[in-house]
Amino acid sequence: MNIKEVAAYAKVSVATVSRVLNDDPSVAPKTSEAVRKAIAETGYVRSALGRNLRRAQSDVVLVVLPNMNNPFYADIAEGIDSRCKDYGLSAMACNTYGSHEKLEYFCGFIEKRQARGVIIVSAPWKRDYSFLEGLPVVGCCESREDMPCAQVDIDNVQAGYDATKYLISLGAKRIALIGGGEISPSNIKREQGYRLAMRDAGYPIDESLVVNNCYNYEQGSAVAKRILNASPDALFAAADEIAVSFINAAQDMGISIPDELKIFGFDNVHYSTFVKPKLSTIDQPRYEMGVQSVDQLMRVLEGKKARTVMCQYKLIRRGSTEKGVL
Repeated sequence: MNIKEVAAYAKVSVATVSRVLNDDPSVAPKTSEAVRKAIAETGYVRSALGRNLRRAQSDVVLVVLPNMNNPFYADIAEGIDSRCKDYGLSAMACNTYGSHEKLEYFCGFIEKRQARGVIIVSAPWKRDYSFLEGLPVVGCCESREDMPCAQVDIDNVQAGYDATKYLISLGAKRIALIGGGEISPSNIKREQGYRLAMRDAGYPIDESLVVNNCYNYEQGSAVAKRILNASPDALFAAADEIAVSFINAAQDMGISIPDELKIFGFDNVHYSTFVKPKLSTIDQPRYEMGVQSVDQLMRVLEGKKARTVMCQYKLIRRGSTEKGVL
């Protein structure tokens, strides 16, 4: 069934059917009622693609991710997708593989009217984000001062501080930091929090126990033996994946967790409870961050002032830091 057949069924012109579909107030109520009855009786389904082309507008929100294989992003994407549906929009995931050029390419879909807006999850590192100026774009995670758009994140400095202070409260003094930052904004901020907590406690930092730009299990495993041989009494990893690599390495070396070494992660991804002992960590509200990103994008699209939103994280205590805690 097409629009011409609906027009014939209702005994009106194609143009009249089109005006009714677009809620044109100039159509007489009686005519509008006849057309809508014909649509219902014929089972006509309007083409979303055709509607968007006529409106020169897309109902798609691009969700630009650095790596779809990273489980951290799954809950964020789910929150984005769910909230988009509330607004009658569709979320479409794209992968940059950390490429700034790909990010620019995907943002170009806005000007081509192939996307209503873009949510950038953990933007790839580069100093110049001026091309985002004026675009309906929101950043999620890895908030950057040089990105000219609203952003959704947590307070990574405070989270790093709280994680380190928690380890100190358990008696740790010689705390290693794995996954500090030189280019990752979140890791830079978590390291700042770590250093502030150590300073406030009056404990010196052994710089040989600080490893920057370590992001995954393999990179953690590569440095684990060296760090563990230096005998830290606690370890703060900037991501759960790194923390798990150290749990496995410590157990292979016969180091008792948490008696001899307390290990704390970051993110609370699903596998943080699969290891033994279960991993203490910072829980980022990933689903909520996805929802908030869509809400801020809608503010931009509606011409309102978007806000940078800081979501609330939680410190999760488990067996990797305390005996008897599940």
